[in-house]
Amino acid sequence: MNERKNDSNLSDKELISVLKNELEQKNKEIDRFQKLLDQQQQLNLSSQKLLESKNDTTQSRENDSKGDKSNPDMNTSKQNEKSSNETRELLEMVI
Repeated sequence: MNERKNDSNLSDKELISVLKNELEQKNKEIDRFQKLLDQQQQLNLSSQKLLESKNDTTQSRENDSKGDKSNPDMNTSKQNEKSSNETRELLEMVI
């Protein structure tokens, strides 16, 4: 009877050892998955920031071109101003 008890104890110890090993393996897998998840989240954040930056740049360009469209006479008035100044200079030279 004592022999059976020893065999049973040995089996229990072996079983505990196997279970510990399996638990360690599962913990390692969980760690790997957690690292992958963290990397994925970092990639998502980076992608989101890049898209936001691109959208801001595009929006800024659209706003700039809207500003140009909103005052089409600006370029014309600047050109007229140049012409007027040049004409004045020529007139002053003649006089």
